[in-house]
Amino acid sequence: TTAQKSCKTCDAGYYCPGASNRVKCPAGSYCPTTNLTKPTACPAGTYTSTTAQKSCKTCDAGYYCPGNSDKISCPDKMYCPAGATQAQACPDGKYYYERGSHSTGTICSDCTAGYYCKNGEKTKCGYRQISAKGQSSCTTCPDGQYANSAHKKCGNSSSTYKY
Repeated sequence: TTAQKSCKTCDAGYYCPGASNRVKCPAGSYCPTTNLTKPTACPAGTYTSTTAQKSCKTCDAGYYCPGNSDKISCPDKMYCPAGATQAQACPDGKYYYERGSHSTGTICSDCTAGYYCKNGEKTKCGYRQISAKGQSSCTTCPDGQYANSAHKKCGNSSSTYKY
């Protein structure tokens, strides 16, 4: 009798570029089905950090995933929500707010009333200026009026409303 070779299925998590080669899908890629001849790169916003994966994971908050790589820590003063493909600046009207350790994510918070927020930085409104929550600029009080100490509203009394 002649020995017969039996064909083996190339499992999910692996790819088989040749008849007898079975290779683990490398980190940054995945092999979702059987009998693949090459791995699939993880799309942007996802990652795998280990080999032989059947799927990619959504990028965690506090990190960004440009695709075909592991997750990358969000740089200081940048915003990286879950699934981020790149680090982002906080939009105007919001400021950077650290929530715990860097690994839990940097979030953008609404600008506090009496302040304005641009480029992720929060700055108190100046003399005779006010702002509402979430503003990227302050408004100057009309002539003869002053801002209250919280810079939230204008009024007529210079003794009550002053910087």
